[in-house]
Amino acid sequence: MVLIGEAPGENEDLQGIPFCGSAGKELDIILNLVGIDDFIILNVLKCRPPENRDPLKEEIEACGGWLDKQLDIIKPKLIVLMGKSSIRKFFPEKKNVTMRNLRGRFFNNDDYNNIKFFVTYHPASILYDRKKKDFIIKDFKKIKNEI
Repeated sequence: MVLIGEAPGENEDLQGIPFCGSAGKELDIILNLVGIDDFIILNVLKCRPPENRDPLKEEIEACGGWLDKQLDIIKPKLIVLMGKSSIRKFFPEKKNVTMRNLRGRFFNNDDYNNIKFFVTYHPASILYDRKKKDFIIKDFKKIKNEI
């Protein structure tokens, strides 16, 4: 299983390790809670956007080839899209659909045969809205049941 986030944050950029900051600690807690321990974490962008802003469409497209190559090597059966930027990479047609309407659901993408996609909130969202943690836990329980 591959978990895909947005882009490196400040800590990740400095250490070269995805999800090593506060959001990563929240993700670790959730994954341990539901018993998921076999995963790889990737980001849509390979470097941090200026002032930590949301990635631009052009940046997502520019880094898309790198991410696709990583996925070709890993060959996951399930990809968990965490947040809007990862959804924009794999499902650009859903760019105007709210996370609330997408999260907690499985999707297929004809360009990525034999891979299931699952959408959930980005763990950083917990830092701003503690209620989202319950949704993310529920989502990862659903993922655990699927795998």
